[in-house]
Amino acid sequence: MSGNVSTLERLLAQRHSGDVFVTECKDGPSQGVSHVRLDAWAMPRSWSHPWTTGYEIKVSRSDFLKDTKWPAYLPLCNYLYFVTPPGLIKPDEVPEQCGLLVCTKNGTRLYTKKKAPLREVEVPESLFRYILMSRTQVVGSRIMGGGRKPDREYWREWLDGRHADAALGRSVSAALRDRLTKKVSEVEVENIRLQAENKIHADLAAVLESAGISPHRFGVLARVQHICAGQVEESLEVNALRYRLKRAESAAREALVALDALASGEGAA
Repeated sequence: MSGNVSTLERLLAQRHSGDVFVTECKDGPSQGVSHVRLDAWAMPRSWSHPWTTGYEIKVSRSDFLKDTKWPAYLPLCNYLYFVTPPGLIKPDEVPEQCGLLVCTKNGTRLYTKKKAPLREVEVPESLFRYILMSRTQVVGSRIMGGGRKPDREYWREWLDGRHADAALGRSVSAALRDRLTKKVSEVEVENIRLQAENKIHADLAAVLESAGISPHRFGVLARVQHICAGQVEESLEVNALRYRLKRAESAAREALVALDALASGEGAA
């Protein structure tokens, strides 16, 4: 029972009861050209996360071992799974791009034996057109059960939205590039400003050290880091000049005293 193809298809349909689900799904027209056919294909009815899933059903181990067609299914879906009866395939035998669903022995449900990786591929529009033109029914304007729109209307809106999303994506990418370029320029300008500021601080520290003042003692550098280095140098030069004038004044006084003493001695003679 669990090894029957129809049983596995039924369980897949149950698994995707709320999704778009197509068996024997082709990638385009089958007349006049070669085509790729998935045993089943599904897409959630979601505008934000419409990740598609492809299924390849295997009920024979030899069929799995001889299968060389599975790489052609990868461009048609974001996830690809092999679906088998229990014990047919080991998880480590499944290609790394694929996952594995296994049916329970009583044939009541499918469970994930190996999770398929998400592949961000652009599913070809020819597959959607095939589903729209060959696998849906026109039901007029009537809304189907559960408030769901008819499949044909849903697919038309989905294809229109797909083109709109692509245009929006290009606009967003351009805006992000412009914003990133502006941000990089701002960072470069700020980096130049910080380098200049660091140079001023280094020069200021050198001036303080040349005057015999430790730039880190008592937080001297921190207190004057916003003062222009030229102003600090000017202040230090004024102090030095004042010190030299005081020394000159003291020397002049000593000279006057010496002259007075000399004059007194001559007078005495």
